[in-house]
Amino acid sequence: MISGYLFRSRCRGLFSHPMKTKMVKFLAWAFFGLIAFAFIANAKLVNLSTRLKVPAGETLMAGFVIDNPGKYLIRAVGHGLVQFGVQNTMINPELKIYRGQVQIGGNSEWHVGAGVSVAMYLDYQARAGAFPLPTGSLDAAYIIDLPVGAYTAHVAEFRDRGGDVLIEIYEIPPG
Repeated sequence: MISGYLFRSRCRGLFSHPMKTKMVKFLAWAFFGLIAFAFIANAKLVNLSTRLKVPAGETLMAGFVIDNPGKYLIRAVGHGLVQFGVQNTMINPELKIYRGQVQIGGNSEWHVGAGVSVAMYLDYQARAGAFPLPTGSLDAAYIIDLPVGAYTAHVAEFRDRGGDVLIEIYEIPPG
């Protein structure tokens, strides 16, 4: 059983005594198998994000596939990253969401035109578990109902300056 050998050898400090009987081995593997099965059976991706330095005049494109139709929060966070110590951020990211060649949503300031009112946006942000954006920041966010399908989110600096930007996609749980 190669996987058992690798597991024990890589965790030598924690598991320095080899298992003595077949029954103990069986119980240990059954226990780890049950945990793995329970984790996989109930697994649900709730957030997808990536951060990148986007040069001036360039566009960051992130593709994603939705297999669970529902309400989603898609954000492009530049200046909002300063609160986490990130320097040289994109000041005013512009977010565009596409299905195929058709733009279906987007904006360039989360508090203006996020697809919902500011109060509703703040509620969705909290339900999704997203960190709050600073009041008045020029970060982009959009709330959208997405059916099953493939999409891309495009992010570019509204004024072509470039900088670090975080693109995030959250599934919003029912409230």
